[in-house]
Amino acid sequence: FKYFDTAYGYGEGASERAAKAALVDRYPRDSFYLATKYFIGAAEDYKACFEEQLANLQTDHIDFYLVHCLMDGNVDKYIESGCIQYFAEQKKLGRIKHLGFSSHGSVENLRQFLDICGDDMEFCQIQYNYLDDTLQHADEKCRILDEYGVPIWVMEPVRGGALCKLAPKFEQRLRGLAPDRSMAEWGFRYLQGIEGVTVTLSGMSNSEQLRENMAIFAEKKPLTEAETAVLYEIAHEMTHGNTL
Repeated sequence: FKYFDTAYGYGEGASERAAKAALVDRYPRDSFYLATKYFIGAAEDYKACFEEQLANLQTDHIDFYLVHCLMDGNVDKYIESGCIQYFAEQKKLGRIKHLGFSSHGSVENLRQFLDICGDDMEFCQIQYNYLDDTLQHADEKCRILDEYGVPIWVMEPVRGGALCKLAPKFEQRLRGLAPDRSMAEWGFRYLQGIEGVTVTLSGMSNSEQLRENMAIFAEKKPLTEAETAVLYEIAHEMTHGNTL
C-alpha cells in the first residue's frame, strides 16, 4: 500500500488535513503516493482550490491529481471552465505529477470527455465491482478506456461494503466453492482478473480489515472463469430479484 486517496470535500474539508497529519508529517514524502481531487461543484475557483489543497496537505506537489466526479450534468462545465488546461500547466511545473479524472457518468459522457481532454489524462477512476459491471456499464467503460490507452483505477470494489455481506443464500453458494474466502476477497479477486485495472482503492474501517486486505493483495490470484460466472449469476439475481 503506497497510494493514499483523499479529496478537497471529503470529511467536510477535514480529509486532506488528516492525510497531512497521517502521512506528510510522519513519513518521507517520496515514500508514498498522495492523490487528491478537484470537484467543480465544491469550488468553482480551481486556482484558489488547488493552492488551498497544497496548503492543507503541506506539500509542494500532488502525485496523482483527479478532475473529480465527472457526470453528464457537469462535463461541459469542466471543459469550458479552463481547469483542465490549468491543471495540465501545473503538471508541466511539477506541482502535479500525474493528471487524471474520476467518472460516474454514462458511457457517452466518458467518450465525450476523452475525445476532448483525453490527451491530458493519464488515468481514470471508475466505480467497478461485479454488480456494477452491468449496472454502471463498467465493462463497456473499461473497453473505451482501453481503446484510448488510459489505465483504470477502481473505486467501490465492494460497493461501499455492500458486497462484504450478502444474502445468506448467496454467501452459502460462494462458501461452497471456497470455504475460506471472505465475501470481500471474492470482490477483490474478481477485479484482479479485469484487464487494464492497475490500482484498486481498498476502503477499510478498522485494522482487522486492513490486515485482511493486505493479505489478499499480497498475491495476484484472479478468479477462474467458472467462479466469475457464479458471481455474474448472483449479481443478476440481486438486481432482478430486488435483493440489493
